[in-house]
Amino acid sequence: MNQVDRKARTERAKELGRAAYRHGRDGEIVGYLTSEGEEKCLLDYRRGRVVIELWQPKGPNAIEAEFSRLRVRYDGRVEFALQWSPAGLFKVVKLERGDCESELLARARSD
Repeated sequence: MNQVDRKARTERAKELGRAAYRHGRDGEIVGYLTSEGEEKCLLDYRRGRVVIELWQPKGPNAIEAEFSRLRVRYDGRVEFALQWSPAGLFKVVKLERGDCESELLARARSD
């Protein structure tokens, strides 16, 4: 993948990530877990065929290197996943084109 394609993919992932995050943060807290030695709060948002899992640092005193994770499932398949941290880390784990993308963006525009 060349640099132009990579930049376009990252920008698309950020747009989808913002849309998914807005819904994910309104999800139900389903539990707390430890991931890579860090305590996380797991939020679960379910509407129709879309399921969004948002893992966030537990509590307001998260360290700079602590990451958050967002995973979007559509019809049971992971279509989109990313990680980020306050320190500036942004990693696209998975990004697929399809109905999930258009549905997320449409939901974000209607809010």
